[in-house]
Amino acid sequence: MSYKAANQYQHELKKAAGFSGDNFITTEKLVKAHGMLSKEIGMSAQMLKTESLVSATFLTEKLGLAAGEASRLVTMAELTGQSSEGMLK
Repeated sequence: MSYKAANQYQHELKKAAGFSGDNFITTEKLVKAHGMLSKEIGMSAQMLKTESLVSATFLTEKLGLAAGEASRLVTMAELTGQSSEGMLK
């Protein structure tokens, strides 16, 4: 990933953290979730919606789910066209 693309993606994560409306969700935690999801799904989590990163962060950091469980939940929500945030309610 180029410096420009990484900088742009970091900016998107900052916006996502702000738009989440939850002080628990930070850019640092979203970056951590991105790395975790990328490792679990075997490709860049950048292809996932930022909503999925927010959900994965909530699932792992607040609810204590394992990385594999959280990644399966958010990727299944995306694959079936469901909202991962709606899944949490």
